[in-house]
Amino acid sequence: MPPTHPLTQFILNHRAPDALPPAVLAAAKAMLVNAAAVGLAGAAQPAGFAVTRFAQEMGGNGKCTLIGKGLRTSPVYAALANGLLIALLDFDDAIPPRQCHPSAVLLPPVMAVGEMNGSPGREVLAAFILGGELAAKLGNLLPQAAANALAAAAAAGYLLDLDAAQLESALALAAGSAPPLILSLLKDNPAPAAGPGLSPLAGPARAYRQGLAAMQGMTAALLARQDLAAGGGLDPTLPFGDDRSTAAPYAALGQPYALLNPGVGLKLYPCATAAHTAIEAALQLMQQYRLSAADIAAV
Repeated sequence: MPPTHPLTQFILNHRAPDALPPAVLAAAKAMLVNAAAVGLAGAAQPAGFAVTRFAQEMGGNGKCTLIGKGLRTSPVYAALANGLLIALLDFDDAIPPRQCHPSAVLLPPVMAVGEMNGSPGREVLAAFILGGELAAKLGNLLPQAAANALAAAAAAGYLLDLDAAQLESALALAAGSAPPLILSLLKDNPAPAAGPGLSPLAGPARAYRQGLAAMQGMTAALLARQDLAAGGGLDPTLPFGDDRSTAAPYAALGQPYALLNPGVGLKLYPCATAAHTAIEAALQLMQQYRLSAADIAAV
């Protein structure tokens, strides 16, 4: 079997979107509304205008909307631009334990294919959910950029109604689109900060990585639809879940869905969710005890 076969079967076994748990559907709807809102905010930023100009210059078939722009472009460049817009202000949702940010990677391809093919809303929602499950579970094992590209390819492939062979090719192509070694080094040994409190992987650089993963997944699915065959790209023995010694490598998919457990955090502040507790504590100290920011910093 191809290394991507178990992932393909997970997608194909959920072709009936009405079978998804109601609680998962509700969580996904909240994520989509949040992602659309933060993408709209990102569209008003200088980087949002920059990526819009880029998409316009690239042209395309003009079927897919750029969030907040009143413009259309090709599905591939819409995925890139909208992924960047959603992630730009760092308000995009997160699955905290794995720091997976699914919506910036998944809404752009499912939105693009949905517009292009006139897909029913329930199918777009199902594609988003299944992609989110792969992004979260694979993100515990692979560099997140590689996991995101795989998830985006799976979501787009679901909506494009790829058959088993095509879907396996899409996943294999997506798995090969991100250099794992380089991404692992970036993740484990981040470069020095670009300035006080700044990281070169934050802001537009981080947002570009999210948009690029969405674009890579979208491209892989479209190429597979044209019967570009590919194999390999993923170790079939990789276990899912927190226990890497599990004897059932793919049993954790949908058992339960990551959107429910550990759940998705919708951000109140534009930073990593791990910092939110500290922000809340600082605000409470300032409001309840009239401490200044300098007092809190001194502590």
